[in-house]
Amino acid sequence: SIIDEKKNILLTNQAIYIEKDEIIKTIGKTKVETIEKYYIEGSDLLVDNINKIIKSEKKSTIKDQDGNLIFLENFEYSVDDNLFKSIGFIEIKDNNNNEYEFSQIYIDTKKKEILGTDSKAYLNNEYFKINPKNNPRIFSNTVNIKKDKSSFDKSIFTLCKYREKDKCPPWTIQSKKMLHDKIKKTIYYDNAIV
Repeated sequence: SIIDEKKNILLTNQAIYIEKDEIIKTIGKTKVETIEKYYIEGSDLLVDNINKIIKSEKKSTIKDQDGNLIFLENFEYSVDDNLFKSIGFIEIKDNNNNEYEFSQIYIDTKKKEILGTDSKAYLNNEYFKINPKNNPRIFSNTVNIKKDKSSFDKSIFTLCKYREKDKCPPWTIQSKKMLHDKIKKTIYYDNAIV
């Protein structure tokens, strides 16, 4: 059990400490609990106390305070900036049953905000569907996800069912910017094309 000066907790069965570099390398399964109550499960983490970084090149899972699960191929967490970043295939399953995919992500644990690129959002929550057969989804260049609102840049939205062989849906709404207000259950469009 290792607790840093900011009260982040690291748990592992085996670790190596390199004193001159102030680096800890965990071996095997490792758990981290950040001060903001983000829980990381991974393996073979590197803790750099000089640069205040925790990172891993192995698959890891992050669970946030709201119960959202974030699956990463790798990550780097800046302890001073309270910022996770990851590149590769990233998947989020939120507490409303929605699923997101990204190629790059930044998670600000202090602001509780997620920024991602090459976003695919599959809105599976039943309140969002007009008909149970609908498959609402938003694909966008970038997305900013907050607790109450999500904004999508250069986006395309449809409710249509999936079609065989990835054929385009019969209709879509494209917009420069799309805002999903989760409280009002409303989507707002800027410069929309139907």
